[in-house]
Amino acid sequence: AQARAVHEAVQKLGLEKPIIIGHSWGGAVAVAYARHFADDITGVVMLAAPFYPWEGPSNWYNRLVTKPVIGALFAHLVLTKYGLGQLDAGVAGNFYPEPVLPNYNEDTGLAAILQPKPFIANAVYSLHLSQDLAKMQHDYEKITAPLLLVTGNRDQTVNAKRNSVRLHETMPQSALIYLRGVGHMLHHTQTAIIAEAVLELARTGRVRPGRTDIDMAGTANDEQR
Repeated sequence: AQARAVHEAVQKLGLEKPIIIGHSWGGAVAVAYARHFADDITGVVMLAAPFYPWEGPSNWYNRLVTKPVIGALFAHLVLTKYGLGQLDAGVAGNFYPEPVLPNYNEDTGLAAILQPKPFIANAVYSLHLSQDLAKMQHDYEKITAPLLLVTGNRDQTVNAKRNSVRLHETMPQSALIYLRGVGHMLHHTQTAIIAEAVLELARTGRVRPGRTDIDMAGTANDEQR
């Protein structure tokens, strides 16, 4: 549904053959876009994205805010004060092992995510994401659009091997850039590498199938398939 909404916006904007780029949860939306609207795009770039369901419970606060009565009370009376005290630790965990960008919270207006209505809406979608991925995974091999996956091996939020590496091995026609020493926020910390890959996709209209491992403290090692 989210992919359809983005596609409708793209059509209204009159964009022809765009490259769809999604980070994290947005990468799951991007792969859904590739599945349903492959003929309308140049390709898809998915950054540190989840593609498969996971085991275990969702975050306690997402479960809590979606409960009748008590969820609304928590969201309106406790969430903002509690959440503000957790933002720095949460951001540091997402950037780990790389340093957080200076003034990241202020520049992005991150505290806005703690507003009750958007937080509850986000929690509802988050609780369904694993189930959605369980259904989506059966259609991945039907995707015909060029796929570029970029992931960091130190990602503490979305496991690289269980998601990007697994999808690439399922779809060897895709391209995988595997960044060693990089965490979940690679779209902020490794922009030059990502931009170069996106520009090549824009110029050629295709990806080079295979896996490229890049040690951010060393040199690249290509494994073309």
